[in-house]
This record gives sequence, structure tokens and C-alpha cells, in this order.
Amino acid sequence: MADSQLSIADVFKQFRAPFIGNILIILLQVSIAVVAINILQPVVPLFNNQLLATNTLMPKIWLALLPALSLIFSLFSLLLMLFSRSLGSTILNIFAWSSTTINGILLLSLVRIVLLVK
Repeated sequence: MADSQLSIADVFKQFRAPFIGNILIILLQVSIAVVAINILQPVVPLFNNQLLATNTLMPKIWLALLPALSLIFSLFSLLLMLFSRSLGSTILNIFAWSSTTINGILLLSLVRIVLLVK
């Protein structure tokens, strides 16, 4: 192992804040989706588009898609960071925080969908 390559433990220590942020966002998304699936009407506007007024309603079980996408994206980003530990710390930092940002955007879209229906 080269001196510039981070160990797996160093990756988790150095990027603890984005990892914790991702976990919290995913847990919040799952809890919102579970509550929304239990209380919302049978169909929700998952793909709400003003140009297409028809065929935009989906069954409410599709709300589980957004937390699943966040989890898949976070795991993919984590694996990418672990396999590319030899890259610079700045590149790994960009991977970590971009994952957190995209998960935050997915959380905001889930909240928007729930608030549109409620």
C-alpha cells in the first residue's frame, strides 16, 4: 500500500460527517415514506409535470422508490470511495458530499410530493 493511499478506517474517519448525514437523510426518508404510505390517498403525483396533465399519478407504494434510490446511491458512492482510496482527499471529499447533496435533494422531492397530496 502506498503512503498516499488511505486505509479503509481512515476513509470512514475522515468522511464521518457525510456518512452520518447520508444515514440520517435515508432514515428520515424511510420514515416519511412509511407514514405517507399509511395516510395518503391511493394514488400520488410522483412525476408531477405541468406540461403533462395526464398519466402523472402513480400508486402510493412508489413513494418507497426515493429512499431506495438514496440508499443505492449512497452505497455506490461508498464503494466508489473505498475502491478509489488512492485518489486525493479532495476528490473523495467531493464524492462524499455530492452523495449527501443528492440524497438531500431526493428528501426534498419526497417532502414536496407528500405536501402536494396532503
